[in-house]
Amino acid sequence: RRDSRMAAATADALVALDVALTRWVGDDAAVLFRAVLTSFAASVALLLLWRLLIAPAVAADRSADDMVFLTNSVVSLYPALTAPFVALPALFELDISDHATAMTAPPTRLALRAVGLSCGCMLYDT
Repeated sequence: RRDSRMAAATADALVALDVALTRWVGDDAAVLFRAVLTSFAASVALLLLWRLLIAPAVAADRSADDMVFLTNSVVSLYPALTAPFVALPALFELDISDHATAMTAPPTRLALRAVGLSCGCMLYDT
């Protein structure tokens, strides 16, 4: 019971935080901000997964330089696989028959999410 109450309180707090964020920065910026945070958290989770579970099994005959390269490759795999699947549908939502409107069109939610995925990975890299 206590765990379910704690989970409900956490969910309520996250919803309230999301509503406050949307009111503060607007809907589009909130979509972008959530995508950045999600991508950053996924990158950190992949790093932890790599360091705690996968790297010890792989590290037997690898040099330190190889391990750094493999670590970066594993973490970079997330945005490399997810961003194109979000960016391509965003591209197809644009009306490209008129170049003037295509160049000045506001970003779609999918485009904001694709940019957020990339920015979250860059935030992790810093």
